[in-house]
Amino acid sequence: MLTVKKSISQEPPIGLLERTALYPLLHEMESHSFLRAKWQDQDGRPKRRYYHLTAKGKKELARRLETWQGFTKAVDLVLEASHV
Repeated sequence: MLTVKKSISQEPPIGLLERTALYPLLHEMESHSFLRAKWQDQDGRPKRRYYHLTAKGKKELARRLETWQGFTKAVDLVLEASHV
């Protein structure tokens, strides 16, 4: 399972999310009830915090994906028009 932290540490997409921005972003999403966090014990290691999308978070994700898809379609149209 690929964790958010591991995927960001590999290489953030176009510097979109720096590692130092991860936890403030997660806390902000939690404050809006988009995420639920839970501490979990690890064998002999420090506790780890796990985040899960809430129903409200899933609705917000769907809304933002729809907005993003509309944006990318518009950009594609502009790019296609510039190649004519």
